[in-house]
Amino acid sequence: MDWLNFNKGELKKFVEQVQETTDLSISELGKLLNISPRTLRDWKREKYKPSKELIFKVANHSGVKLPHYEIV
Repeated sequence: MDWLNFNKGELKKFVEQVQETTDLSISELGKLLNISPRTLRDWKREKYKPSKELIFKVANHSGVKLPHYEIV
């Protein structure tokens, strides 16, 4: 599985934009992606790197453009 690395602050902005665009709470977005809300909060805190599969799913569902990233 590929993991994505974003510049500092970019993943947090992305998740916040997704929430604004979709009007979904962290819990609702987690259910949609079949991941725990805590995982999304950890993404916002940039504690963990998201998988390529999940982050692309988020982007496709929301229409929010992904910030620059590197595959790690």
